[in-house]
Amino acid sequence: MSDDIWARVFASAQGKQPACPDEPTLTPEQAAGDSVALKKWLRNPIGSRKGIQKFQSFLSATDATAWDLLKIPNFLPKGVADGALNSLKASPSDSWHVQEAVNDAGRREDGAGSTQHRYTVGDGTIDSSDPTTVRHDSESCSASEAIAGVAAALQSLQPNKLAVFQAGRYTRGCFIEPHDDVAYKEVVDEATGCTIRYERELAVILYFTKSWQESMGGCFVDLATGLEHVPVFNSLVAFRVPRLHEVSEMLTDRERFSVFGWFYVPCKDQSTERTEGGSKKRKKWGQEQTQGGQQEHQKKKTKRKKKSKNRSKQNGQ
Repeated sequence: MSDDIWARVFASAQGKQPACPDEPTLTPEQAAGDSVALKKWLRNPIGSRKGIQKFQSFLSATDATAWDLLKIPNFLPKGVADGALNSLKASPSDSWHVQEAVNDAGRREDGAGSTQHRYTVGDGTIDSSDPTTVRHDSESCSASEAIAGVAAALQSLQPNKLAVFQAGRYTRGCFIEPHDDVAYKEVVDEATGCTIRYERELAVILYFTKSWQESMGGCFVDLATGLEHVPVFNSLVAFRVPRLHEVSEMLTDRERFSVFGWFYVPCKDQSTERTEGGSKKRKKWGQEQTQGGQQEHQKKKTKRKKKSKNRSKQNGQ
């Protein structure tokens, strides 16, 4: 067996064929209608009124619910979400870039490359001087337009906060090991010329994959509670940072799309750094609750393995 960690990951994923429902297909008429809806929405990209209200209530919470995992269904109008998914699926393969620990941009003390992971990210564009490299029907929206619109809708949740959003695509073998999203970013203030150190305050994920099942992998595993959340189309998930979680290994050839990112706030202590023992922010979260969630999740994983072995014996495998 190769010593390459990715060779081992993909080898372990080969041959595992979970029951995989086909993704619903749209008729040409439906796709055209969704494209029109998306183009119209892009003039003023914003989430649903109910979704925004729920998000604002989450932000204003001061009790224990402030650290809950927020889930908002139907964040975008249905036609808009369908149109965005169509654009993401049509995005050229060269517009997606592999993201893994060894090629993470940035400093390790800022959080880059500190957790093993593999998935692809993009903004729908290709780095090329050839203006004809990326082509799309003039009647439809390009992936870059759709991603920019969705990012603007997410930014509107906190318009005055620094935020970074991008699209993600997971394919067979992709995963993220347990991590808490704590990371830092340095930004130069245009007015003063001073460098200000920011930290992630809130993480946001908007899923764009239909008919997903837990057995297909790619699930959000919340190690703070031990619960595993299956991606739901057009649903938004948000949580305060730090929160220990992982993305389970993808076991299907279908693609899993999302637009995700973080809202940032200036560090109270501009000298704060991520250390081997964990950041001040991470310690504030509470190790007892995190460890409890990990133990609960491990119990569930063990039960699933036992059930799988029993089924194999019953089938004579």
